[in-house]
Amino acid sequence: MGPLYQIVLKALSLAPDSRLLDIGCASGIFCEQAGKAGASVTGLDLCPAFLELARQRGPGLNFVHGDMVSLPFEDSSFDIVTGLNVFYYASSPLRALREACRVLKPRGRLVISSWGNPDRCDTGVVIRTLNALLPPSSRNLHNPFSFSNGGVLKALISKAGFTDMLQSEALVSWTYPNEQTALRAMLATGPAQHTIDQAGEFCVQEAIRAVLSPFRLPQGGYRIQNYFNYLLVQKS
Repeated sequence: MGPLYQIVLKALSLAPDSRLLDIGCASGIFCEQAGKAGASVTGLDLCPAFLELARQRGPGLNFVHGDMVSLPFEDSSFDIVTGLNVFYYASSPLRALREACRVLKPRGRLVISSWGNPDRCDTGVVIRTLNALLPPSSRNLHNPFSFSNGGVLKALISKAGFTDMLQSEALVSWTYPNEQTALRAMLATGPAQHTIDQAGEFCVQEAIRAVLSPFRLPQGGYRIQNYFNYLLVQKS
């Protein structure tokens, strides 16, 4: 996800010591890059294992355990909030966006990224394959493409108290040296883990293996290309 992270940092043009909160920071890769760019960084995630990795990666940064729908911070605490491919996982995306608005200072900025049109993302075929393994009642519970329609996200942003500033997209290529590494990456995603809980790991692994073949490179590795939308908005 490095190309997306660099585009976001360039769009933000961080001022020295800007207070930045990264919601859903995972293992802290974006936080580390934002810290190197001069921001005073706090990362938040709900997964203790991710936070442990993040603290190893960025020992000088602040990492906090918490849920995006109930942020453990005072009002107007941050200049910038980022939520990179995370808000569609919230139990209530609107509530999570309103929490992001609450902790921002007046005229503070929020960057949101989400998957682009699934027909333009190679991972779209993986998600469709996973959904086919699930009973209808369990499909799309962890759908990473739920914000792909820009109108859905824009409506939420407006309700949460933000004004549009910038919207664009980034092409990100995931490259893997062999099938084993590509499978490991695909199986580690939230939608894959949800499907494994329902259908079993072997079944999911074999289904993904079958749809990876078109992405095999002549030299033997794999390249999976995806578009991501990103929005830079401001607290109204």
